[in-house]
Amino acid sequence: MTDNGHITFEFPALQPEQRIQELILYIADRAQGDETFGKVKLAKLLYFADFSSYRLYHTPITGKAYIRWQYGPVPQDFLDILDEMVSGGQIAIRSQSYFDHEQQRIIPIRRADVSMFSGRDIQLVEDMIRYYWGKSARELTGLSHGIAWRVTEPDEKIPYETSILSDEPLTQEEIEY
Repeated sequence: MTDNGHITFEFPALQPEQRIQELILYIADRAQGDETFGKVKLAKLLYFADFSSYRLYHTPITGKAYIRWQYGPVPQDFLDILDEMVSGGQIAIRSQSYFDHEQQRIIPIRRADVSMFSGRDIQLVEDMIRYYWGKSARELTGLSHGIAWRVTEPDEKIPYETSILSDEPLTQEEIEY
């Protein structure tokens, strides 16, 4: 919980609508060489970056609310944001076959404006892109079904504070304590 005792789902002061669009452009550009990169993986990278930043620094990168969907957390209004970015000429979405399913690749049409992000934000996103490079959306879906996802009901917002909960099992020492 925040200092005022309230659960935090989003950070309006960060201008999440603008920040998430710029981060989508940035990630899409940086991940173009990753054959496993598509719309689903993009949603996972955004979630991992925002919730890791909150866990480490008590501030997310975009401040956008995330919703529990069946296959993992997604930014609120994610599909609408992508549609708006397509109609605004910021991205294109190309469908292609990828093994046993259709992958929707996000193609940036313009460069991201990273001036609203700190160096720490960009470094964390870069770390996420590198760490998950080559991992499929299916693999990331399993990883995104941690405790933060499990304690939330379907279609509900996921509190940022859940990022501090560990998915690791308790050690014997912790159990004894």
